[in-house]
Amino acid sequence: MRRVMNQLTAFEKKVSDFENKYKNQKNKLIENWTSIKRKLLILIDQKGSKDDRFRNEDINVAYNFPLLFQSSSIRNKKSKIFRYTKIETRDTFITHIETLAEVDELKRKYIERAQQLSTTVQPFIIVCGKDADINVYIAMNNTLYDLGNIVSAIDAAFKIHFALNLEFNVACAPIWTWLQTCVYGIQTEFDKQFGSVEVFKAEFNKVVLSNSF
Repeated sequence: MRRVMNQLTAFEKKVSDFENKYKNQKNKLIENWTSIKRKLLILIDQKGSKDDRFRNEDINVAYNFPLLFQSSSIRNKKSKIFRYTKIETRDTFITHIETLAEVDELKRKYIERAQQLSTTVQPFIIVCGKDADINVYIAMNNTLYDLGNIVSAIDAAFKIHFALNLEFNVACAPIWTWLQTCVYGIQTEFDKQFGSVEVFKAEFNKVVLSNSF
């Protein structure tokens, strides 16, 4: 995989295409991240699915909240059913590696899984490093784009999917669909329905934030 750090011109153009089309929704995640994070932290604590491997709270939340979704299964074009565990679902949404030397092997695994499902590899988020030395990237095609922080990476990855008319990765489609419909407030005629999204949406909406949190 070719590694390109901070060279975002073409990438930013695609993000800009989304923002020009969805002017009212373009900043929903970033503007509301503080309250979204607080609700997710409460649910993570309630469910006991917490992995505090990162010192950065935003990364910890992003790494843990996919585990709150029910596991899913997918049938490929040959009618073979593949079931994803919660860990596999999380790792297709956001993957943690300790060094960039692991990127090529990670990409190989993504390609292999996509071939099994008769799909293609979609952009995905990589958190690289350990302790306080962490970088966040979006992997797309053969390039890594350095986004600086996890919230910007989730935001940009979502917008890239829309700008390029890409389907969400089947393993983590419920997570992206929740972000699309419940955070960004975007509905389209092509949206797929997931029971796990409805369950999580109900749980998330029940969380009441205290001003003293």
